[in-house]
Amino acid sequence: MYKNILYVCTGNTCRSPMAEFITRHLLEGDKLSINVESRGIYAFSGSLMSDNSQRALQSLGIDNIEGFRAKVFEALDYKKFDLILTMTWAQKEGLSQVTGDEGGKIFALYEFVYNENKDIVDPFGQSYGVYESCANEIYAIILGLIDKISLPQ
Repeated sequence: MYKNILYVCTGNTCRSPMAEFITRHLLEGDKLSINVESRGIYAFSGSLMSDNSQRALQSLGIDNIEGFRAKVFEALDYKKFDLILTMTWAQKEGLSQVTGDEGGKIFALYEFVYNENKDIVDPFGQSYGVYESCANEIYAIILGLIDKISLPQ
C-alpha cells in the first residue's frame, strides 16, 4: 500500500500541483489516508501555482489550494515517499539516475497506471484551454491510479 505519493514535474507550478490537488480531491472522505505532495525538478521554491492551473482546478470543482508554494525535489524526498510519479518519461529517467532508483519507486504517471510510455505535455505558457485539457487528462489518469492503488496488493 502506498501511503506517501509524490508528483514531480519541471517547475512545480502546473502539472504536479494539479495532480496533487486532484488526487487530494478524489481521495476526500476515502479511508486510504494517503499523503500527497508535489515537487519540481527545477522549481523556484516558494513560487505560486500558475493562474491557469488554478483556474483549471476550479473548473473541476477544486478551489482549496491556499498556501501552495512550489518546492524543489531533494534527496530526502526519495526516502520520504513510497511512490514518485513524474509527468514525463524523461523526468522519470533523470530522477532515477540521480537517486539510483532501479524501478523501485519512480515511475512516469502513464507508465505506472497503464504501462504506457506516454507523457503529460507541459501546458506552461500556453492558453487556458491547454491547461484545462491538461487538468482533465490528469484527472482521468488519477481515477485510474486510485483504482490501481485501492486494490489489495
